[in-house]
Amino acid sequence: AHRDLTPCPNGPGSGAGHGGKRCRGTATRGPLDPTGPRPESASLVLQTYLGKHAWTAPQEIAPKVTNDPYAASDGRDLYLFYPTAEGVMYRFGAPDALGEPQLIPDSKGASVSAVDWEGTLYLFLHYGPERSIVYRTVREKRLGPEIELGVKSAIPPGPAVDTLHHQLLLGTAG
Repeated sequence: AHRDLTPCPNGPGSGAGHGGKRCRGTATRGPLDPTGPRPESASLVLQTYLGKHAWTAPQEIAPKVTNDPYAASDGRDLYLFYPTAEGVMYRFGAPDALGEPQLIPDSKGASVSAVDWEGTLYLFLHYGPERSIVYRTVREKRLGPEIELGVKSAIPPGPAVDTLHHQLLLGTAG
């Protein structure tokens, strides 16, 4: 399932030629047998938009993704977050040169979303409707402390930025 369409970064260290392009991370299970059970995992693939409804061929980023991935950019790097059996993993860098996978500690079983707000990347972890949503900041391999928001949701939160009022918004469901 496609979770986010994010501008590719064009800042320092991102490589040349990425400015203005769009990327997407997708969990793909390939052809499914409609009579068979749903696979337990999928592959995470990355594509870049070429224009006129055309995308590059899928490039596999990670195997064994257990839930929807999420893509976000801090203006310097593209970040791809994806749940696995071990916890939420992420890779960052230029779309054609992502770094090695990084594990978010204590994130096993979490769904993920993220947003850049005023130059800081916020990662939201959703552990289900009975537990409060938590967030952490992410900058390359550095993670901020896990902070509980005191907000519960039946679905993973949908972060957005209100550019008129300079506010971070978080869509949830009761």
